[in-house]
Amino acid sequence: KIFNINGQLVKDFQYSSMAAGRHKVIWDGKNNNGQKVASGLYVYMAQFENSTIAKKMILIK
Repeated sequence: KIFNINGQLVKDFQYSSMAAGRHKVIWDGKNNNGQKVASGLYVYMAQFENSTIAKKMILIK
């Protein structure tokens, strides 16, 4: 999931269960409606079976 700085959901990636290991998610800078979002600070969150990770990222166009 990707949130804007106001905590609003911008993009929700739906994945089924994945095997253990490294995985990559590429965001095209668009929201759930297919519209390009503005440059700025965003937070991405990855949820796992036993934990959740949240990190900041900057989108620069």
